Amino acid sequence: MALKLISTLSILVLASFAYKVWDKTKVPDDIPVQDVSKVKTIEFVCRILHKLRNLLAYLNFDIHIGRPVLSFAFDTMHYGIWPFTGNGESGKDNEIETYTRNMAGVPVIVHRSKIKDRKESQNKKAPQPVLIYFHGGGWEWLTASYPSPTLTAITRTLEIPTVSVEYRLAPEHPYPAGLEDCLAVTNYIIQHHKELNVDKNRIIIAGDSAGGNLAAAVSLQLKQKIWQQVLIYPLLQAMDFQTPSYRENSGKLKYIISASDVVDCISNYGNITPTSKPLLLDNRHVSEASRKSKYSSYVHSNLISKDITKLPSLQSYNTAADTAAVEDIEKTIFNPSFMPLMAESFESMPSTYIVTAHHDVLRDDGLFYAARLSNTSNVQVSLKNYREGFHAFFHFSQGPLRLHGAQIALNDLIEFLKERILDD
Repeated sequence: MALKLISTLSILVLASFAYKVWDKTKVPDDIPVQDVSKVKTIEFVCRILHKLRNLLAYLNFDIHIGRPVLSFAFDTMHYGIWPFTGNGESGKDNEIETYTRNMAGVPVIVHRSKIKDRKESQNKKAPQPVLIYFHGGGWEWLTASYPSPTLTAITRTLEIPTVSVEYRLAPEHPYPAGLEDCLAVTNYIIQHHKELNVDKNRIIIAGDSAGGNLAAAVSLQLKQKIWQQVLIYPLLQAMDFQTPSYRENSGKLKYIISASDVVDCISNYGNITPTSKPLLLDNRHVSEASRKSKYSSYVHSNLISKDITKLPSLQSYNTAADTAAVEDIEKTIFNPSFMPLMAESFESMPSTYIVTAHHDVLRDDGLFYAARLSNTSNVQVSLKNYREGFHAFFHFSQGPLRLHGAQIALNDLIEFLKERILDD
C-alpha cells in the first residue's frame, strides 16, 4: 500500500513539474492562438530528446542509439499512436499504395496513387512527373518515413509518385556518402524512367533542412536534368553563424534547433574535428582573406528584403584561429557540393521553390539562395517566408499536432506544383 502511494505521488510530482516546464515554454508572437499549445508540446518533446542525447553522451554511449527514439517521437507527433501499426505510414490508405524497394542499392519508400493507376489501367499509362525527397535531420537523424505526411498528401492530391530516400547518415557515413546516395537514386530514376513510367523531363527534387542542402547539391550537379527543385528551410552555408536570422532567433524554440545543433551536424557530416566547434560558433573559422572574398557577398544581409529583417549584416568575424585549422575547415565549407550557396554560378539551374520559416536560425540561408538565383538569368524562383513558421513546422500538416501554418504552407506548395504540371 505504501509503495503504491509513493509511486502515485512520484508520478503526480513529475507530471506537475512537466506541466510547469511546458506552460513556461515561450513561443513566437506570430504563432496563431490555436497553435500555441501544440508548438509548446513540440518544443517540450524536443527538450526531452535533447536531455536524452546529453545523458547518452554523459554515459559515454553513442548518442545515435537514440535515433529510433527520435524517429518514434516525431512519427507519434505526426500521426498519433499509429507507429505501433505500420512501416512509416499512417495505416492503410485506399488511395495510396506505399512500398519499400531499392534503387541503385539505396533503400527508398515509394508512394503511388491507386486512383491514378485505376484511371489508366485500361490504357497505356502516360509517364508521370515524380518527386524525389531527401529528409531532414542534420544528415544524422530521422528516416525516409519522416516526410510521409507531406508526401502522401502530394501523391493523393496531384496523383504523382513520390520517392523518399533512405540515404546513409553521419557520422558513420560522413560527406559525401549521403549526397552520393541521393545522386544515385536520382540518376537511377532518370535512367530507368521507362520501366518506372515516369517523365524524365519532369523530375522534381525536394528536401527539408539538411535534406534541402542535399536537394540543392543534387540540382547543382545535375542542373537541366532536374525540372523543379523544392527547398524547405534549407541549410546552405557554414560561413557565417551571426546572420540576422541566427541573431534574431537565438533562444527561440532552441530545443527544436539552435546554432549549436547546426554546428554539431555540420561538423559530423563534414568530418570536421569536434575541437573546431567553438571556432565555428564564434565565427573564428574563416580567414581574413576569405572575409574579403566573393564568399562574404554570398551571405550579406543586403540580399534580404527589409520587409523580413531590418538587422544589418554584422559580418563580424572574430580573430581567426590558427591557419592550419582554418584551412581545413574552409576546404570543407566552401565546397559547393557540401554547401551549395558557395557555388560561384547558378546558370542552368532548374526552377526553384523555396520555403523559409521566419522564426528559424536557417531562414537567411534560403533567403540568400533565393536572391542569388533571382540574379541569375533564366532561373525562375518562388520564395515563401512564413511568419508563423519555425524549423520543422512544415511536416505538421496532419495528426494530433496539426498546425494551421503547416497546412497553409503545404497547400501553397501543392498549388504551385499543380500549376507547374498543368502548364508544362
